[in-house]
Amino acid sequence: MEIQGAPANDLFGAAARLLRSRHSGARAADFSATTVLVPNLHAAQGLYRALAAETKLSALIPPRTLTIPAWTAAAPLPPAQAESPRMALLYQSLRNWRRFEERLLWPMCAELLSLFDELTHHRVSLPDTAEDFSRQLVNAYASRNTRALDFESRLLHDSWFALTGTGSGPVDAATRHVKALAWLAEHHQGPLYVLGVMQFSPAECDCLERIASREPVVCMLPDAGSTETGRLLQAAWSTTSPMLERAQALQASSPSALALRLFPANSLEEEALAASAQVRLWLAAGKRRIIVVAQDRLTARRTRALLERADVLVEDETGWPLSTTAAASVVMRWIEAIANDFNHEGTLDLLKSPYTLNTWPDGDLHEGTAQLEMQLRKDGPAPGLTGLSLRARQSGSMHAQNLITTLQRAAQPLSAIRLPLAGWCLRLRESLKLLDMDDSLRQDEAGRQLLDELAQRVHELQADDTLYHFGEWRRWLTQQWENTNFVDHGVESPVVFTHLAATRCRPADALLILGADAARLPSPPAASPFFNQRVRAVLGLPDMAEQQAQAERDLLQLLASGPDALITWRAQQNGEQVPPSPWFARLETFCKLAWGRSLVDTGLRDAIAPTALAASETQRPQAGMQPRPTLAPHQVPQRISPSGYNQLVACPYQYFAARVLGLEELEDIETELDKRDYGETVHAILHRFHSQYPVLGDMPDDNLIQALHAISEAEFEKSGNGDYFALAWLRRWQGKLPGYLAWQRAREGRGWQWQSGEEKHSRGFTLTDGSILTLTGKLDRIDRKADEIAVLDYKTGEAQKLRKQLAAPGEDVQLPAYVLLLDQPVSEAAYVALDEAITRDISPPQDLAELCKDTGNRLIGLFNRLREAAPLPAQGAESACEFCAMRGLCRKDFWADD
Repeated sequence: MEIQGAPANDLFGAAARLLRSRHSGARAADFSATTVLVPNLHAAQGLYRALAAETKLSALIPPRTLTIPAWTAAAPLPPAQAESPRMALLYQSLRNWRRFEERLLWPMCAELLSLFDELTHHRVSLPDTAEDFSRQLVNAYASRNTRALDFESRLLHDSWFALTGTGSGPVDAATRHVKALAWLAEHHQGPLYVLGVMQFSPAECDCLERIASREPVVCMLPDAGSTETGRLLQAAWSTTSPMLERAQALQASSPSALALRLFPANSLEEEALAASAQVRLWLAAGKRRIIVVAQDRLTARRTRALLERADVLVEDETGWPLSTTAAASVVMRWIEAIANDFNHEGTLDLLKSPYTLNTWPDGDLHEGTAQLEMQLRKDGPAPGLTGLSLRARQSGSMHAQNLITTLQRAAQPLSAIRLPLAGWCLRLRESLKLLDMDDSLRQDEAGRQLLDELAQRVHELQADDTLYHFGEWRRWLTQQWENTNFVDHGVESPVVFTHLAATRCRPADALLILGADAARLPSPPAASPFFNQRVRAVLGLPDMAEQQAQAERDLLQLLASGPDALITWRAQQNGEQVPPSPWFARLETFCKLAWGRSLVDTGLRDAIAPTALAASETQRPQAGMQPRPTLAPHQVPQRISPSGYNQLVACPYQYFAARVLGLEELEDIETELDKRDYGETVHAILHRFHSQYPVLGDMPDDNLIQALHAISEAEFEKSGNGDYFALAWLRRWQGKLPGYLAWQRAREGRGWQWQSGEEKHSRGFTLTDGSILTLTGKLDRIDRKADEIAVLDYKTGEAQKLRKQLAAPGEDVQLPAYVLLLDQPVSEAAYVALDEAITRDISPPQDLAELCKDTGNRLIGLFNRLREAAPLPAQGAESACEFCAMRGLCRKDFWADD
């Protein structure tokens, strides 16, 4: 086998010249008998261009150019067994061990298959017995703890032979690759050229050597030392002599040709800003082959976003897991909804997805979803589709009921107990069609890949009749989509995001390496639960040192080819200094020793500083003023509740935003009983109790306490649906029952008797312009003593706080507003404080009739002024602002100082 070096910046030119020199005469334009192996298909285009330029022919037949995996795939051997049936077979083997948690079985299968493929590629076979393999591992680990190694060796050994079986039937892809190499070693015909491939497995080396014994084989490698940049990098990264000696040896040469700069960023945002600015500068300078090596995916995503904001599209070859796409997310959300018995949150998210129910009219879908959600907010979640169906009926919306019916029908195919994996996938397809998701998925590139993946798995697994329950299939499907890469092929751009190995023999005008810190470059080896680095080396597998050496060769060849390069990393994270990659740290030190020159680029930071400042100034909210909106007469509300009146007094702007603009926060769908739910439940308990026992009379306290307990348990069960917090609130309330009963008996002792509760009342007030303002609300309780009437309002807040609210006239208008609703003389009004061991009624200290008269006049005056365009300023006290949902709207925290 002939090995030749080529200039690092002209590999394809050298290859084209060599091919032309060996194919002269009648076959000068026909290279079809020649095979060229390249690291990736991008290199093929470079070779074709170089051949066209070298031959200067208007037409030629190019050589057969492919990668080594494509070369072996074309060998006339039976196709390899797909990975999914291998994984299913291995899963069955591991499941029979009954030693591992079920949720870990599929990840273990993936790890084992990866390890076995690596062993096969490197022609490492396991001993015939588990005992021999155990002894081999003990020697490799140099460990005395043989018990753990016995278990590891048995697991690996049994799993290996469970997959290989008798050796009949289709072989796996790795085995077929090795067999194809053996076939090619015997049958390949014609000259063979290998360009820029610097790493071969033992089987690949053996194949090339056997072909070289009968056919011309040329291995052409880029020589990094052929360029000034390459020689500098070799000198800086060498370990054969002290760095100072190497630096002194190069002092006479000029480093001016080194087009490489370092940018230690102070933050992720600064790194992304510098990267996006540099890419745009390169594009403006006419560079059309810009490679971005993304060592840090977080920085890469931010850089991509900044570039796309500047209308620079990015071709991302690294892709991302299919499971993270919107299409896969909505399908998994459907599966999770079924698994979690249609939890309300996941179900509502599903119904709001643009992928679901595409054939429904938009108005029907939106109305049904909104009505269902509002009912859930009102009455709380209910378990399962049965509970959702109940809420849909309660909403009164036929569209909501039809939605639940559709979900029930679509869930039916996935209601099986156990099925083969292919059967589950077919049922999923059927379910997605019933959800009207098929067309929407087909219109999305990721959705098309997802459906194609499902069809492919069904085809691969049709012979596997092993039964799996729903949870096993769900975990398998999740792992399949997490391990499947999605690449958006709809973008072609001069800016390409890729990984370091994909840059081999790839021409570039400019190079940007993101995240080149010591933790990411070289990339750490993939974590594996099997074999440490020592054992890998003993078994003949590549260890971390070999992987890092290959990464160094890739980086050296890429930089030696001469692109304008910028290397960035976050030099500070969490207040700590982060060193650069050791390769670039050594290069920086070497340049300082040789020429007293730093490679750190300070100009780029100066260039992006004004941009960053301008962006921050543009995006920074300007200081606001206190809002003071006014209303036209037709915008003034015609109805108000006592709580709304209280809100208007507390903060006019809060009332304006919540009641006039209708921006009140929607109630959360509470899965746990909170303080407000507690208060509403207590109201319901007392109303139900007094409806049954309007007068306590001589009834024994034990009987009354027993009745209160029974009613309380029933109401809390209804409110909390068995929630743990509901039980805690129940116990809290039950502790107050003796105090409440004592208060009620004392009240009856003063002649007051319960008359009614939870009554709705309204009253109209005539304004100056003749319009009517209606005060409307619900009274918790009305008591009567002969001809006297009392209005009581239950409160579960602190008695001291209630007393403080009523102390100052006009501070709290809610209680007198309730009195106004009756439109008749009221002798007594009070808040009933229920949240302490002793129940107390707290009345305002002012004369009730005068207080109510003032409250009514104030209400009329306020609305008269509103109809005259009086402003509604944001002037709430801190107590009103503390938990105000409108605080972000009035922007009180950002008002300009007076």
